[in-house]
Amino acid sequence: MTEPLLLVGGSVRAAAMSARRAGFEPLAIDRFADADLRRICRNFQPYDELRQVAKLACGLPTADWMYTGPLENHVSLIEQLTEQRELLGTAPAVVRRIRNPWDLAAALRQAGLRCPRLKLLGEVPVEGQWLRKPLQAAGGFGIERFVPARSDNTAASIYFQEFIPGRSIGAIFVAANGKSKFVGATEQLLGPAWGGAREFQYVGSVGPIALSTEQVQALSDIGNCIASSFAVQGLFGVDAIVNDEGIWPVEVNPRYTASVEILERAMNIAAIQWHVAACRDGKLPVSDHKGRMGLQARPANDRPGNPSYTNSNGARHGKAVVYANRRITIDTKLEQELLARNESDAAPTVADIPTAGTIVDEGEPLTTLFAAGATNEEVEESLRTAIAAWR
Repeated sequence: MTEPLLLVGGSVRAAAMSARRAGFEPLAIDRFADADLRRICRNFQPYDELRQVAKLACGLPTADWMYTGPLENHVSLIEQLTEQRELLGTAPAVVRRIRNPWDLAAALRQAGLRCPRLKLLGEVPVEGQWLRKPLQAAGGFGIERFVPARSDNTAASIYFQEFIPGRSIGAIFVAANGKSKFVGATEQLLGPAWGGAREFQYVGSVGPIALSTEQVQALSDIGNCIASSFAVQGLFGVDAIVNDEGIWPVEVNPRYTASVEILERAMNIAAIQWHVAACRDGKLPVSDHKGRMGLQARPANDRPGNPSYTNSNGARHGKAVVYANRRITIDTKLEQELLARNESDAAPTVADIPTAGTIVDEGEPLTTLFAAGATNEEVEESLRTAIAAWR
């Protein structure tokens, strides 16, 4: 009998697909309950407000559980659900610490690693470039450049983070027992003009990106610092900026992140398998002599920095969120047309497909498009063209 695994979050579709590939029967509590999620989850519950989630979980079969975004911003809910069933993931008390920008910065600095400067609400920056960020951010929503003459600095839930120019990446790790394994990294598409999103808002991911041996080592050091300082368990992501000075971590998401499925496609893996093995058994994935990652023992000649270390087949993959440019009501014809575009549920070309009757307001995510190609630039261009066709 297939073991059930409960997934809880704003959108769990990607994690549910990963869980099914890993041999689990995914159960879901999800904000959107999209048509493609319904096809792969026999048991699911949609929610309108997060306060409903704990009660909804009581009506689902007994199973261990894990969370996706934005539950890292709602620690009390993680605590409630963990009282009901076994958590596979980072514990609530750890989430509180790692999502505190000052705790994270202190750990990084103590390890001799880079990180942006921070200022409290009352310490309005007077020099340099800064970002005004919510303490409970997700997907880049609410992040904006700090402009003293225009910014509202009265909200208690914001802080200021130094703006670091450079390339935005999302690095993925698996952690257990104070150690971590660097899996790979993708380029983050944040607010491109063709994406119809605001500056710094997450539009998508492309990758894996090529990394030098020095960059792989730097990311490994960052991952091990986070794993040892905060006792993170399972999958976690680090949003970082890469420039000529090095790598600057700006935020940690202690969960399955949006970019994980891009690495899963490129590396032909099911990351949930690694997540569960790390949380239950303290096992981390390792690489064989060809750079392929799994749970087998590491051979003596394996070295990080191998050209295929983050990509087993050479292909690049990407995804982009389509944000509605007007208020849209989904009808049955559109739902069925989108579902028909996918040859399989395992590797869709269109995902997060709203069910008929769903109303999507302007600026809200409508669906997700995927592309593949020989280079990251080719993949990004394919995504840009596909979104332009939707417009």
